[in-house]
Amino acid sequence: MELRRISVNNLFGILNYDIDLGNSETIIITGPNGYGKTMLLKIIDNILNKNIDFFFDLRFEEIKFELDTILLCIEKQKNKNVAVTVVDYVNDKKRQEVFTLNKNKELDVDYFDEIYNKLLICDNIDSDPIL
Repeated sequence: MELRRISVNNLFGILNYDIDLGNSETIIITGPNGYGKTMLLKIIDNILNKNIDFFFDLRFEEIKFELDTILLCIEKQKNKNVAVTVVDYVNDKKRQEVFTLNKNKELDVDYFDEIYNKLLICDNIDSDPIL
């Protein structure tokens, strides 16, 4: 399973990214200072390490991770909660789960852990911290 695309909408209220990773083993992220390159790496690192708390304090509208058979969407809600939507396409069947999280709620969902396990075995992703 491979990470195919990462998209971020309204990072810091102004930055939008849609990065198609294709089949490349090496990705180079370039841009001027202050354009969110390091933050993009932090976003990837925190999602791979199940640190959902990171997203409560980050200013954004939506972050999507597209894999071969999984779409993981993190959306900041107006009430500052974070909604995590997981769409899992297995054997041409669509399975969708939505988890709404707040800062004070512990995430304890077996299916969510199952999705993370799939994320962590991706060929293009190293689960070790990158920062």
